[in-house]
Amino acid sequence: MAGMEIYSDFAAGSRLLRSPVSGRPLEWRPLAAGGVLVEPGHRWPVVAGIACLREAPGCERALAALEAGDEVLAAAVLAAGTLGNRVDRVRERLGRWLLRRPAGHSPAVGRCRRRLAAGRARGFRGVVEELFGRPPWPVPATATYFLRRRADPSLAPAEALAGVLLAGRSPVLDVGCGVGHLLCSLAGWDPEGRNLLVGVDELFPALLAARELLGVRGLLVWGEAGSLPLASGAFEGLASVDAVFDFPRMAAAVAEMERVLAPGAPALLSHLHNRLRGHIYEGRTPLSPQEWLELLAPLEPLGLLDEREVLRSLLQEGEWRLTPSRQAGALEAAADLVAVAGVERIAAPAPPMPARVGAWRLNPAYRVEGGQGPAATDGRAATGPSAAETRAA
Repeated sequence: MAGMEIYSDFAAGSRLLRSPVSGRPLEWRPLAAGGVLVEPGHRWPVVAGIACLREAPGCERALAALEAGDEVLAAAVLAAGTLGNRVDRVRERLGRWLLRRPAGHSPAVGRCRRRLAAGRARGFRGVVEELFGRPPWPVPATATYFLRRRADPSLAPAEALAGVLLAGRSPVLDVGCGVGHLLCSLAGWDPEGRNLLVGVDELFPALLAARELLGVRGLLVWGEAGSLPLASGAFEGLASVDAVFDFPRMAAAVAEMERVLAPGAPALLSHLHNRLRGHIYEGRTPLSPQEWLELLAPLEPLGLLDEREVLRSLLQEGEWRLTPSRQAGALEAAADLVAVAGVERIAAPAPPMPARVGAWRLNPAYRVEGGQGPAATDGRAATGPSAAETRAA
């Protein structure tokens, strides 16, 4: 599955990893397939360049598969444990879609990218549905979310703000990274790969899709937001996009973000649902603007933005200026919020976007209110894999 290039990146970033049991540094040992992270009394598997740093069913079996040289079986064991599926069925899917590669991207990645670029995303759609399930498999809603993520307007403000706050910093952490869309955007500002990007998620199949389908580079970690297996004060920037309200222990997750950030480093938390607008998302925890300010208080200095107003501003010409507010009352009408920490104001000559995404434009899939700008718009040009994902969704 994963090639030598990925494990070279992994070795460089493994200094940031910590044991989820003791909090101590871990020793990285490559194997014939994958590798293992070691501390006295514990071993943690590394599959497809993903550090599996959480107590989960199947870790010992995955380690045995890696030692036998079968990385596909190791991935199947961990994915099956996440999804509640039989290992043999998941292994058959992974063997069919995620092919072994000597180095770089696998043939499966190249094939999916060509299909995406041609506007025929059945390959990408098929793989995501195979990984996450389709009726009657376990979690088809997750597959649908990741398929449509690039087309969703909530990603655009996060990308642009990340371009101002996080681009060029190293290392940068994405908490709840999913299949890695924001990590791909951050990589777009760093074509030479000089900066270390780290993604943490609680879904192993999401990280597997990030690595094998979107070609996300850097360090991917299967871990919990409320107990990040990462070194304290190590990160020069942090993001969490459309994820915070899904964390089982939100306050613990925020405390962990504050712990791993370097002093004064910026943080970006976007698509925070406003409870006052009556969100009914099952399993999620919307808060009022005042409650968000209180929850995120450890990430000082902190301010909030109306996500829709950020989205509107992206389509304006000229200099881009935003001032986060600490006045909760002024944001009660906002459907969703963006929290920015570590800066008092945001300024750029124009809204930045990574080169691989292209220029802003209205997405006709979303309604425009009265011709005065987007009620909800993605704004990507029809170029490359990202736009093809949009068309497919």
